[in-house]
Amino acid sequence: MYAPSGAALLFMLMTGAAALAADERYPNLSDDQLQGTEDEQSACMPDAMKLCENEIPARAAVLKCLQANRRALTKECRDVLRKKGR
Repeated sequence: MYAPSGAALLFMLMTGAAALAADERYPNLSDDQLQGTEDEQSACMPDAMKLCENEIPARAAVLKCLQANRRALTKECRDVLRKKGR
């Protein structure tokens, strides 16, 4: 079974390799709503890799995971979620 490296997972998360249209679990979140800026992605990437690795590369699932683990997030990532109203 293929297990992508951390660098591959990072690339998939940042480029949106997963088609969100196929992710029926989170139909109300558009790709535009999930695509943070490069700085926002950088702020949350360590938390996503640590806390939400199983959800990568599905951006909507990563967002839900980050929200569910808000207390464990770094201040930088919490600030991004707060700024985005999440």
